[in-house]
Amino acid sequence: MARKERGGMNAEGIFRRIIFVMRSPSGFFSRVKGEKGFRNAFIFYAVISFISSVLSLLAPYPFNLLGSFPMLGQGFVIAIFLVFWLLGLLLSFVVNGFFHLFVMLLGGKGGYHNTYKAFSYGSAPSAILGWISYIFPGISPGIAGTVLMLVAMIFFIIWGFYITIKGLSILHKMSTWRSLGVILIPAGIFALLAAILLMFAFILAASYGTALV
Repeated sequence: MARKERGGMNAEGIFRRIIFVMRSPSGFFSRVKGEKGFRNAFIFYAVISFISSVLSLLAPYPFNLLGSFPMLGQGFVIAIFLVFWLLGLLLSFVVNGFFHLFVMLLGGKGGYHNTYKAFSYGSAPSAILGWISYIFPGISPGIAGTVLMLVAMIFFIIWGFYITIKGLSILHKMSTWRSLGVILIPAGIFALLAAILLMFAFILAASYGTALV
């Protein structure tokens, strides 16, 4: 039986999990696969997404939310931030449910809670480290700062992508290629639907423009 990851879901326990999952995804998921349900994964995601959102509020101007909408007032911006953060938590259940459909279609052995774990812990790099990309323009303004920001964002996205694939593979006893399919197939579907919608929008706009001539 796999050992459970040490540390509760207090500040120290969450910090331990962040370091562990980013340092050794395989070892981390081998530990947490023995945990029942997704309570710890949900708390983890809620905390790191909150921290990431707060840091984005405090990031150097013009990339911080508080400085981007001075006409709205700081109180209103903070209220919007809280609403979107709560909506993000609720949507995490729906999004993970959607991905779990593909887990089942591709032969995954674990339950929904394992899918939630994989995507929740896989968000650690982008949620915790991704905010660093906002400070680069402040340190090095201009093109250099923008390039550094983009490189950092791409790096964190790829890192999180890798962690999620490892989580799906270990928690659902799937091959790496099948785990990759769980993410790429829905992404392809979304891209196709978006392309179709854009095509129809273009056709409607062109038809409307022709009718006005």
